[in-house]
Amino acid sequence: MVSRIEQRVPQIDADLESARRNGLVAVCLAAEQGARLSRGLLLAVASRESGCRNIVGDHGHGRGVFQIDDRFHGDWLRRQGALAPGAVPSAAAGARYAAGLLRANLDEGARRGLVGRRRLKLALSAYNAGVGGAWTGLSERGDSDAETTGVDYGADVMRRLERVRVWLRRRERPGPDARPVLRVGSTGPAVRELERWLARWFGARPWLELPPFRVDGRYDEALERTVRIFQELNGLDFDGVAGPQVWGALLAR
Repeated sequence: MVSRIEQRVPQIDADLESARRNGLVAVCLAAEQGARLSRGLLLAVASRESGCRNIVGDHGHGRGVFQIDDRFHGDWLRRQGALAPGAVPSAAAGARYAAGLLRANLDEGARRGLVGRRRLKLALSAYNAGVGGAWTGLSERGDSDAETTGVDYGADVMRRLERVRVWLRRRERPGPDARPVLRVGSTGPAVRELERWLARWFGARPWLELPPFRVDGRYDEALERTVRIFQELNGLDFDGVAGPQVWGALLAR
């Protein structure tokens, strides 16, 4: 059975792509670093709160990407010029403020003796229900989410965080065009990476005999023969040179 978060993956990824294009990803990563937060945490919160959009929500009370509530944070919103109906703070200001709230919640969790994932979940639950509500849920009902919207806020954001981290890793992984063209005589880490990708590719196809070569960071004649075979099997020009087409075919697997 597909989980709810798995069903939402395409939409989460689309929201993150939009956030990347409009600069929100960079803003969030900078704010996380400044507040010593886990990488991707603000993006996970933004995904839950607003789909990473700078909007007014929650019947007019939630302001901006992080849905800062005007009933509890009116003074800050006023200083940002975002307290009037329909107004929102800038994404950068909202990210810094949300990061500060999460940092304070994490510190409060530590003071109350929580560690690891329980501490993180309390901090996230508190972002939605306040520290008092999150602690009441945990101490009286065994779940810091008990008083949150949907009774799942912290757990849901933690699941979203896992997806955000996958997305960030994929975005930051160099593509085929960023890798060097390798040929006989090349040496070094890039050759070793090529050898490992080829070993993985042939290893996933046991019906193909893996051509003999060593993973030693040296592009010798044995590795060239392996590249030629890989190229032929993938319908590429088989010249024995590992360029963008070879890297693209390997990374797409």
